[in-house]
Amino acid sequence: MELGIALLLVALMLSLLVVQQRRGRGLKDAAARYRVFYEAAPVAIVVSDHLHRVLDWNDAAEKLFGWSREEVLGRDFLDMLVSKPALVDFQDAVTRTMQTTSVTTTLTHNLRRDGTLLLCDWRHAVIGKGQTDQVVVSMALDVTDARHTQAALRKSERRFRSLAETTNDIIWTADLHGRFTYVSPSVEEQTGFTAREVLQITVQDCLASPEARRMVEDELEYVRQHGKLRRSRFELEQRRRDGGTDWVDIVMDLLEGEPGEGREIVGITRKVTAQRQLREALAARVAAIEEAAEGVSIRTTDGVVEYVNPAYERLTGYTAEALVGKQFHVVGDEEEREKFYGEMLPALQRGETWRGEMSAARRGGDRYIAAVTVSPIHAEDDQIVRLVSIVRDVTEERHMARELERRAHYDELTGLPNRALFFDRLHERIRQARRAGEGLALLFMDLDGFKALNDTHGHQAGDRALAEVARRFNATLRESDTLARVSGDEFAVLLGPMPHPEHAGQVAAKLLASLEAPLDVTDVEPAVLGVSIGIGRYPEDAEAPELLLKCADEAMYAAKEAGRNRYHFYAGSDELRQTPKPVTGVD
Repeated sequence: MELGIALLLVALMLSLLVVQQRRGRGLKDAAARYRVFYEAAPVAIVVSDHLHRVLDWNDAAEKLFGWSREEVLGRDFLDMLVSKPALVDFQDAVTRTMQTTSVTTTLTHNLRRDGTLLLCDWRHAVIGKGQTDQVVVSMALDVTDARHTQAALRKSERRFRSLAETTNDIIWTADLHGRFTYVSPSVEEQTGFTAREVLQITVQDCLASPEARRMVEDELEYVRQHGKLRRSRFELEQRRRDGGTDWVDIVMDLLEGEPGEGREIVGITRKVTAQRQLREALAARVAAIEEAAEGVSIRTTDGVVEYVNPAYERLTGYTAEALVGKQFHVVGDEEEREKFYGEMLPALQRGETWRGEMSAARRGGDRYIAAVTVSPIHAEDDQIVRLVSIVRDVTEERHMARELERRAHYDELTGLPNRALFFDRLHERIRQARRAGEGLALLFMDLDGFKALNDTHGHQAGDRALAEVARRFNATLRESDTLARVSGDEFAVLLGPMPHPEHAGQVAAKLLASLEAPLDVTDVEPAVLGVSIGIGRYPEDAEAPELLLKCADEAMYAAKEAGRNRYHFYAGSDELRQTPKPVTGVD
């Protein structure tokens, strides 16, 4: 009975592996992700192609049969392991698995390397579509000693009942029509029905769907006709007294009856609802990764790629076949790579997830901005065993963000900083000047004659005039100076550092001179504009940014009142609420 429970656990592990491999990109990819389970499995696992040639087998297979992995690769494992009398039945089981893609079982005498015979319980499952693409995963459990124990159990009803009544699984026997002849007391805990109630019905009556009942009835009919089981394992929905259902795993075998008695079926029913939900959730997660818009890769701690999803292939331009088994990173040049590892590795060593952005390159050299998240995967001993990376192309997002930033801080017509950005720079420049003990000047300018041009020739001519004025102003200034369009036809210039007070007047004179030449902005005749300029100085006139701007603004109005197209300094250091005393600059 312990053997039956062990076989149930083996089948559950096989089912999980099959689900993962169906969602993956082939045996090599799946084996890489599940190597830990594969090597640690307590049962022998043999992986073969459609011609029964060994592709791989695990440590348990080496230990059970005596051949090393290197000795068996490429050999026909049927000729190696299966005894001649059992060869046909064993090959039929493997062929049936490949044709139906369902799990098949065989109980077969097998040969060890030293020539001794083993009795093994085999489970076969197929992965892949198309005959030449199919891979068969076969799992073997040595039941040589267990078979003798089973024979002894059949001889001792008392020992059988004692074991059956202490297990949580439902142990039962039934005739070849499915009528129960024995059921363990655990049936009440699992289903709510008493053992006495269950003995009045059939195996088929316990099942929840017509399809499940038909499946079991077909198997019983096969046994009645051929004297052997065609299929010994089922995963079906079982009814409960409260009207609900549970998924159960049913393992069956044939019992030889006593002389004069017919054969019976012995079965073990185990509730696997939680395992099935886990398997379905696992399959859903694999499907989600496969369909994800972000690129996902799984790597060893050495950076060797074990898996990439389709989005990762599209993002990088490389196929999974080109990447798996190699070290590959989306980071572009060497400098970026050093920065990437310099930031990422310390975080991962602390067991933390790392996030960052970097310049990356696709196959062919096209560059893009990649947002990367790298998370460590821990084993039970808290050691990092894998790294999962999620990569997303954020080039368009970053370009859009920069464009929004530009629009928020720059004038669309002239390309100059707008009022908000100008004030940010004014605050920063005053802080720098204060620390360095330097002076600076702010020029506030209003175009003369612009309103008449705009009213006479229209907004398009006005826009062309503003763009040309901005170009001419910019040509007269240093790179360290800031020119901004602060409103309709108002401009401001931030000068600094200013070694001599006369420097502001010299710049103002150049700005006036830049507009002496007419502007070719209308379809009729060139336009002539002037500019009135007010100059405020830090720290002489004001120390606060807002007050300094107000000084320059009032000096500009003084220039207009004095006749326009000229510049004025703000006069004196009186409070702004006092009447300013402008001083006309010398052109």
